[in-house]
Amino acid sequence: MSARTIYLVFGSPTTPEKEEEVRSWYEPHLIEMCTLPGLISAQLFKPSSVQLPRLTATLPQTMALYEFDTDDLAGAFKTLWASSLTRRVVPPADGVFTLDPDYQSAVYDLDSEYPKDHGNEAPGDGLPPLPPARKQIMLVFGSPTSPDGEEEVNQWWEPHLMQMTRSPGLIACSFYRPSSVQLPRLTTTLPQNMAVCEFDSDDLAADIDTLYASHLKGSETGVFEPGKSIPPPPEGSFLLDPVYQTGIYELVSQWPKAT
Repeated sequence: MSARTIYLVFGSPTTPEKEEEVRSWYEPHLIEMCTLPGLISAQLFKPSSVQLPRLTATLPQTMALYEFDTDDLAGAFKTLWASSLTRRVVPPADGVFTLDPDYQSAVYDLDSEYPKDHGNEAPGDGLPPLPPARKQIMLVFGSPTSPDGEEEVNQWWEPHLMQMTRSPGLIACSFYRPSSVQLPRLTTTLPQNMAVCEFDSDDLAADIDTLYASHLKGSETGVFEPGKSIPPPPEGSFLLDPVYQTGIYELVSQWPKAT
């Protein structure tokens, strides 16, 4: 199955001239992070040139995705936080990189996925699990409109993941909720739902166009036709997050290296 917990860190170089320096720092940083307990993979993404028409925000220029698989998540994050304070995990040079003030670093726990048992298969011989082949991903954030509608939204997500993967180029979808474990620097209330949609596409623009057209048709008809229409959540039950907007990202580097 996909990792039980993911930790997302959004940021940007302080200036365009620092972009390569940030990229060079991240390469060993991904390996460094994977030496911490419970952390099985680390991946760096950048915003894709292809985005959904509804995107109105400027996305953070880097998005790091760290995957944990541990029975002691709180202990793992205490170690992670201590490692950052003591600089055991080396930070970027001063003035090179900044965390995003709106897209705050967030920890999410896996709720469901399609297909089942997707990704992070161990190659054997004591080697760590390999991350899924995430060539491109789309992050979708939102929340039920009220606590009373939460169960209705929960029931909608399960078939929705399967319906999404009928769209061309989309190979897996996973549904996550905020973890009870967060880093001390978190100051916002996180979106209560997050979907990670994984693509392996050679024509992402065409596949996103198809996906968006399916979304529009499904919203008009409320009928599911595989590959043609994806029905929305029950009317008035769910809202996309206005701050953590839906973004599409391309893989830059990862550890362990995928084979």
